Amino acid sequence: MKTLKRTILFALCLAIMISCIPAASAAEVVNTETYLRTSYGNTSYLEMKIEGSELTVSGKLISENLTYVLAVVGEARKYTEAESGKAFSIKVDLSAVTDPVPVDVYTRQSHNESFWSFVYESVYVEKSAGKYRFVTSAVAADNAAMLSAWLNPGEYTEFSGMPEVKKLSDEIAGGVSNHYTKAYLLHRWVAESIYYDYDSYLHGSDTYTDVTEIIAHGRTVASGYSQLLMWLLRAQGIPAFTTQTYALGLTAQGGSFAVKKDAAGITEPNHEFVEAFADGRWIILDPSWDSNNEYENGVKTTLAPYAYYYFDITPEALSNEQKIISRGEKVTLTDGEAVNENTTENGLKPASWAIPEILGALDKRLVPAELQMGYTSEINRGDFCKLIMNMLRVKSRYTTNASVLRKYEKTIDEAAFSDTNDPDVLAACALGIVNGTGNGKFHPEHNITREQAATMLKRFADLTGLTTDAPAIEFTDFGEVSTWAEEAVRFISSLATPEGKAVMGGVGEGRFSPGTSYTVQQAILTIYRIYLCK
Repeated sequence: MKTLKRTILFALCLAIMISCIPAASAAEVVNTETYLRTSYGNTSYLEMKIEGSELTVSGKLISENLTYVLAVVGEARKYTEAESGKAFSIKVDLSAVTDPVPVDVYTRQSHNESFWSFVYESVYVEKSAGKYRFVTSAVAADNAAMLSAWLNPGEYTEFSGMPEVKKLSDEIAGGVSNHYTKAYLLHRWVAESIYYDYDSYLHGSDTYTDVTEIIAHGRTVASGYSQLLMWLLRAQGIPAFTTQTYALGLTAQGGSFAVKKDAAGITEPNHEFVEAFADGRWIILDPSWDSNNEYENGVKTTLAPYAYYYFDITPEALSNEQKIISRGEKVTLTDGEAVNENTTENGLKPASWAIPEILGALDKRLVPAELQMGYTSEINRGDFCKLIMNMLRVKSRYTTNASVLRKYEKTIDEAAFSDTNDPDVLAACALGIVNGTGNGKFHPEHNITREQAATMLKRFADLTGLTTDAPAIEFTDFGEVSTWAEEAVRFISSLATPEGKAVMGGVGEGRFSPGTSYTVQQAILTIYRIYLCK
């Protein structure tokens, strides 16, 4: 328990710093033949850039008592003084490079005589057509296809039982609110606190695979690391699943798919890591490969300093070492193609134009799990109330409808409708956001039209004080809007996000199409945009 407390305290000391430094945008980090970044995180990462015949290795590394960073490229060796969490830069001359050679990066700590590898035999550089470049991984395209496949976060949140896991997860990450920071703290704890069971791996002896036993005994193999981290993440409400890969080993001939192209066709996994939904995207975490702990001959040993290369690792860096075979039991690599059970046709995947904002809505936790599917189907009145009330709770920073109702001094009429007692419908009615359909009915199963959605959103805006002075969109079919919805359509089309997107625009060709139905993905986008309005 002494080690556990030390690790948690040290990790929590970094939590404020990490939560204040956002991850680099996944869309901004693009791998080319002359640029490679190892992690999207901005606290522990390397950037490698080739300009002419010079390689620059720069970045920041979190490593206790860090004093030096050394870069080795063939016969060239350059080092610089460094400090944990502080930026550094090294320039290496590539003029002697012809055939592919690895770019190895080592760290040295003040209390050690030796340098320890941070990047080893995975990134390669070569001279081709008179220019220097990084050798492209033979599995980069396959991995990119796999990682671009849509997976619904709501399918990977289930967590029940395992009080030991929940208690430990809260001790490690319960003190912070940001999911990205939580993921970092949990990844770090697993990497530092669990020991890889070489007695099991090398000699076939039994090891611990049940997560509660792993916690109790502190040792397992790669799948145990991943299972433990996955459940620790889910205990914090963070969607997570395991991904199966084929991982190249390190040998004298190098361990990279950049040079071992003959291994690219392998289809059977031998390793796994974790993916977690944070920062509006799925991030990759490999706790076993970030752990320098070994259990062998009944002895626990920490061989080297921790450096967290595999926290939020980029696909480009990952592809030099691992080939993704399957993700979340929904996506598999078959004959060089990513086969995804989630498709637009079955409604489990949004349309491509909707994905960026839906990811934003998911990241803000604006979409209840039961609505993270059926994206292309029509949304009904009951589900639209669920979206509005969930967004109102998030925006108000309340966890219950009761708190929201107290804020606005409203009370629920439990007998308001004879055909539903859904708490979100009753709360939305009490707040004046929705009305019944007459004769004591609400008809939650009826689909809403676009003008009905606009009316509900206008009432939400009135309740929360959202206003705008911007002009309304002049729709060519405004004459088809019902009289009772005209003001709402004008208002909601003039209300815009800080980026200038109308909360509810038209359907194309200048039309609003007031009487047509509204899909789940359209409703999510609308809810996300009104959430962003100030």
